[in-house]
Amino acid sequence: MKIVDIRNLTVEIGNYSILKDFNLTLGEGEILLLAGPIGSGKSTLLKVVAGIIPDLYPRYRVNGLVKIFGLKPREAVNKGLVAYVPQDPYSFLLGIWVKDELEYIVNEPNILDGKLKEEFIAKDNVRIDQLSDGQLYSLLLLAAVTSGAKLLLLDEPTGHLDDDGLLVFMQKLRSLVDERNISAIVVDHRIDVLKGFVDKIVYLRDYPRKTLSYKRSSRTVEKDVVVEARDLSVGYDEPLLVGINLVIRTGELVLVYGRNGSGKTALAKTIAGILKPLRGKIMVNGKVLYIPQTPIYWFAHETVRDELEYYSRVYGFNDIDDLVDMMNLRRILDRNPYTLSVGEARLLGLALAFIAKPRLLILDEPLLGLDDYSSQNIVEVLGELGSPGIIVMSHSPRLKDIADKCYLAKNKTLIEC
Repeated sequence: MKIVDIRNLTVEIGNYSILKDFNLTLGEGEILLLAGPIGSGKSTLLKVVAGIIPDLYPRYRVNGLVKIFGLKPREAVNKGLVAYVPQDPYSFLLGIWVKDELEYIVNEPNILDGKLKEEFIAKDNVRIDQLSDGQLYSLLLLAAVTSGAKLLLLDEPTGHLDDDGLLVFMQKLRSLVDERNISAIVVDHRIDVLKGFVDKIVYLRDYPRKTLSYKRSSRTVEKDVVVEARDLSVGYDEPLLVGINLVIRTGELVLVYGRNGSGKTALAKTIAGILKPLRGKIMVNGKVLYIPQTPIYWFAHETVRDELEYYSRVYGFNDIDDLVDMMNLRRILDRNPYTLSVGEARLLGLALAFIAKPRLLILDEPLLGLDDYSSQNIVEVLGELGSPGIIVMSHSPRLKDIADKCYLAKNKTLIEC
């Protein structure tokens, strides 16, 4: 039985064709990996299958045949046959506490006391805003697999997960698909890791070829201190990291990496002044620019071009064209920032940081949602940013070789690496 049947699908917005004459079939009990560089239409395709485009985004023009269980996408969704987990986990959560959210979204009897809940959620007596992105995504996946849906649409699940969490996630997904005889479409870039768990791989577009090199940039570390923390403890109601002593100087790039929930985002928000320290002292000297894990809510203008031009006027920046080419943004200049993928939004956020040139730039998971080509762009731009101190939070040590200092967040402390 064809669960998904797509023929000659074309999706356009304005003068831009996101997908053109695309064809796809998916059978019962199959997992399909949908791959391609950022901007190739992966998230757009999921939203078409989920009935979101064009139903909730009427500016998109959609032509071609799309049948889900023989139905139109919106009909399949209304019958509860499709569960969609978005790239941005915050956009689908309604409650304040995890336990409240579980009551809203979990449909299976007794699941709240069952083993499946324990596998996905470590604690349910915490606030939603205290969860890491990886924990949020696990919560949404639990909702998806217990909803009764026969087709799961998962947008960039592994981008939110550390290496250990990724393997556990895919093992869990494979067993759920096999046990419940459901199907899944997974959008992701980490093809080498995922290929052992999927039945087929479809590429929307070839990845650009580029020599990848995570090597130390030409940035010059200066004497001026932009961050100094002494005996710092950070977290929410309970500390996640304690006894932190940290100094960041002008021009210095500092990497803090660790597993989901290890306290990296809490540290980033504390340095940025969003959270108050639970203990100890922190001094930040100069303007801070914080780009969160989900940068899309950071934008305020109608188009990418407007966003860039506004920042350029405010900060007296005159080389927009060169920056657009360096960040590979030209093809999305006329798009609304809220229609961008997380990867595209991340590139735009870094471009704005380049324009603003803060004294301290805090990047929370800057490579999340990016293919290798775009990740390399990020690395190159970090080398070109000039004098700001930069602190990068990541669940991956991939940027270790370009950092001046590296710390592992583990067991509630920072371990120099």
